[in-house]
Amino acid sequence: MKGFADIVVGLQWGDEGKAKIVDFLSKRYDIVVRFQGGANAGHTVYKKGEKFVFHLIPSSILNENSIAVIGNGVVFDPEVFFDEINKLKNYTKDIEERIFISDKASIVLPVHKKMDSLRENKNPIGTTKRGIGPAYETKIVRVGLKLSDLFSNKLLEKFEILMDFFGFDRFSDEFKFNLEFINNYKNKLIKFVKNTEYFLNESLNKGKKILFEGAQGVSLDIDFGTYPYVTSSNTISSYSLVGSGVPFHYIKDVFGIFKIYTTRVGEGPFPVEMEKEVEEMIQKKGFEYGSTTGRLRKCGWLDLSQIKYNSMICGITKLILTKIDIFFGLEKFLVCTSYKNKFTGEIIEFFPVNSLESYEPQYLEFKGFNSIEDISFSNFINFLEKYLNIPIYIISKGQEEKDTLIVKP
Repeated sequence: MKGFADIVVGLQWGDEGKAKIVDFLSKRYDIVVRFQGGANAGHTVYKKGEKFVFHLIPSSILNENSIAVIGNGVVFDPEVFFDEINKLKNYTKDIEERIFISDKASIVLPVHKKMDSLRENKNPIGTTKRGIGPAYETKIVRVGLKLSDLFSNKLLEKFEILMDFFGFDRFSDEFKFNLEFINNYKNKLIKFVKNTEYFLNESLNKGKKILFEGAQGVSLDIDFGTYPYVTSSNTISSYSLVGSGVPFHYIKDVFGIFKIYTTRVGEGPFPVEMEKEVEEMIQKKGFEYGSTTGRLRKCGWLDLSQIKYNSMICGITKLILTKIDIFFGLEKFLVCTSYKNKFTGEIIEFFPVNSLESYEPQYLEFKGFNSIEDISFSNFINFLEKYLNIPIYIISKGQEEKDTLIVKP
């Protein structure tokens, strides 16, 4: 019997609680795969009071029966990777035997971070300055380094081409510094690097189950997000195939995660922002600070137009609602269900992703609730399922897995 693969994506601007869900779901799968992004997003998992933040390693790694794969669609930073490995060694066994990295993943070097920082300081769009954009840039123009290049006799030749792209010759300090960086890590990486597309397809043919983990939210997708205030990779579900080498016919379910409210960190439009007093309460109660940069997240009301649009382009089959406890105690709350054109008065239900400045959100008001047993909460869940026409599969509250996840039958 052949195996199958499911996908987890965030349906907002990230920070939907994907890591907690991936950690929870991973017990049902043999392998978890990161298929895009880099070390620019933090994925937080709490275990017995301990906080773990993952940037490159899949969020399933604390499950000791899970294999973790970093796919070809990822831009890979060896410095961050080994920092994560060292922090995890005391908490989970056999970690170095349970991680594989695609030989086709692109490498993030210090020069990428330097260029990212220079550009962000000149023209801010809200990047983390982790070198992600420049790394994808050098990949696309075919001058970047793949992990396989580290073990090639043409490494120096390819490295010179990359450094020349950024204007550094072999006599520059930048050239020497980046070459030393490569030499420091390449021997350490040998044991992790393999042809992961072959491994994944072979595993599926043997009946194994795979879960794909998205890194950033769908509204940060380079094509379907709020461009140019987006990440530098495709975050939608279909890119899991491109970023891993797994064919589409293995895909079974696509899980879409969203919080009961909306957050955004960095630059870019954010039409559903709350009143300041409510926003500050949500930020404090929901610990809405970036895991990678520590930046305060803007908080807004739930935008169902956004969820509906992103569910459509990702083919979501099951929804996962998180952080419901942050609303416990509110007398009422708002939900955006449509947008009104500021100039024509036209009402639209779909998310005007590239023209948000021309529209204003239209809200419905809902009665608050104090627990999941409240009839007000049940009514709200029924409304969500009817509006989105997709079943809600998991409801999540709090940080810990053991007492906060409710799987709906």
